Amino acid sequence: MVRAQRAARLSVPDAMSGKIMAAMAGAGGFRLRAAVVGSVAFQTYPAMLGVHVPSTLSRTGDLDIGQFQSITIAVEEEIDPDLEPVLKTVEKRFEAIP
Repeated sequence: MVRAQRAARLSVPDAMSGKIMAAMAGAGGFRLRAAVVGSVAFQTYPAMLGVHVPSTLSRTGDLDIGQFQSITIAVEEEIDPDLEPVLKTVEKRFEAIP
């Protein structure tokens, strides 16, 4: 998907965001309750809307993740609520900020 976005000259998530999302996916975060929100999610809009947005307007230097607790209840499954160790596999300097 990133290659297709680059070929279309659209903004793409940076490598660190990709590594974080891959680690969270591996931990089951997206399957159970997590959703990418904020600037990284907004990077998908230009392709869907058929517009060009300069990458400087769509980058904030962070990756925002939202949670939907009701999903874990519906599937009767959960992951470890502490994602900090998962994120530290990507970068040891990660710290939780509520």
